[in-house]
Amino acid sequence: DNGQDTPSGTEDDGETEEGGQTTGNNGGNTTTAGGTNNEPGTPVQPGTPAEEPTTPSEPVEDNTKAELLAALQAIQEKIDTASDKDDIDSARTDRTEALVNAVEELNDSELNELLNEINEVLDDTTNPVLLVNGEEVETGSTIYVNEDAQMSVDEDNLLTFTSNGNDRTDNVLAGSWTAENDGPYNIVVTDKAFNQTTYTIVVDRTNPTISVDNAHHFGKDKEAIVDVEDSILDRVVVNNQDTKESFTLYDEDGDGVITVDLSEYGDATYHIYTYDKAQNEQDYWVAVD
Repeated sequence: DNGQDTPSGTEDDGETEEGGQTTGNNGGNTTTAGGTNNEPGTPVQPGTPAEEPTTPSEPVEDNTKAELLAALQAIQEKIDTASDKDDIDSARTDRTEALVNAVEELNDSELNELLNEINEVLDDTTNPVLLVNGEEVETGSTIYVNEDAQMSVDEDNLLTFTSNGNDRTDNVLAGSWTAENDGPYNIVVTDKAFNQTTYTIVVDRTNPTISVDNAHHFGKDKEAIVDVEDSILDRVVVNNQDTKESFTLYDEDGDGVITVDLSEYGDATYHIYTYDKAQNEQDYWVAVD
């Protein structure tokens, strides 16, 4: 049945009626013994061919990976260009639970590696740790050393290391940086998550200075005044060699000066030890009689 008229006299799949009248059911004109009925039937529309399924240019899984990779790379970019903790917090917000779950479900090695790198920074809430000559330094503290101060950092995500405003990051990343000159060093250590610690390291190799009015011997008519000075003076220990007693005086006001009037402690021979905060020391003998 192709929608064309059926030729007269051709047997069709219709029924044959008495008297030779044939009724076609093929949608064409009907033919009777008395002639042709020219009223056309409703033509049959050609069938619409089935649409071929569209083949994606790349597998659905690859599309998913591309989207996840782009999302992770955007987070990594935020980390790499961050200038403060707010930028890191913004990256944490972008690392949604849904994103993490999608990466884990896909279980692609490239995505997993990038997510691990991101997590290493965004999950870091621990302050960097400074070591001076191999010893850990308490965060925010000031320490004193009487030798070169070799500094290293216990931190996997080190971002910057500065000393008195000078960038020493490359040195520390390579292993350590050493303060060789006497003086204070203000150290600031920052990691990639912007956890930050500050320290003051004072290098001092100078012994305290002891000055007296009358050399090592004081008579009864002389005041036995001993002055000890040092920029980081800590204490003076006075030992009475006669009685074997001792006492300690501290630089409580922090002015770097301690004055000892031995006349107040009676006649004796005194051995005076002085110490600064870097444990440089000086000693002096004084006799009062």
